Amino acid sequence: MDQNSNAAPNKTIEKVLAEFDRTHNTPINITDNITHPEFVDGMKKRRLGYTSVGEPNQFITFPEKLFFEILCLSYTVLPIIFISVWAYLNRSWWTLIGIPIAYLGAVSGAFKSKLIYLFLFICIWNWLTQGFDIHQFLTFYFICALWGYALFSAAEGLQNSAATAALLRNSDLFSNAIANKRIMVFLKREASQEA
Repeated sequence: MDQNSNAAPNKTIEKVLAEFDRTHNTPINITDNITHPEFVDGMKKRRLGYTSVGEPNQFITFPEKLFFEILCLSYTVLPIIFISVWAYLNRSWWTLIGIPIAYLGAVSGAFKSKLIYLFLFICIWNWLTQGFDIHQFLTFYFICALWGYALFSAAEGLQNSAATAALLRNSDLFSNAIANKRIMVFLKREASQEA
């Protein structure tokens, strides 16, 4: 047995955690001591970031919320309607598999997965060897997956940018979000090391 195993540790837990955060580029939480002008300046200089506790759409207002809802309906409801009609018109019920594939595309967008690019490469290979035809199942399924992926990504991007714009624009909304712990503001570690 090693004699140093009973010796007191050289570092405290706080020092070990701080070193871990530095090594893994963990952002620094500054939520409790930031003002709105500092937040605006830091966001414009890309030195700050924030995460929303709950959905970011709690900060967005009518016009952006309407567009967000339309995009959400586009990747949740429209695949059922369009793919069902396409299956009926083409008398091919195999195309109904496109509905779950469209939802898998949206899930792939939610997890920031790059599987859609692998699917694209497979489709390009198929198009080079077989030719492009919308009636090919592989092409149709790719379009379904791309539909879900692109519309989910567009909805998420709109939601995040509208929430950020609202927080930058409205100091009362920002103060209320901080007071009710609906956002966490953090200093990006790269920015803190540059300063």
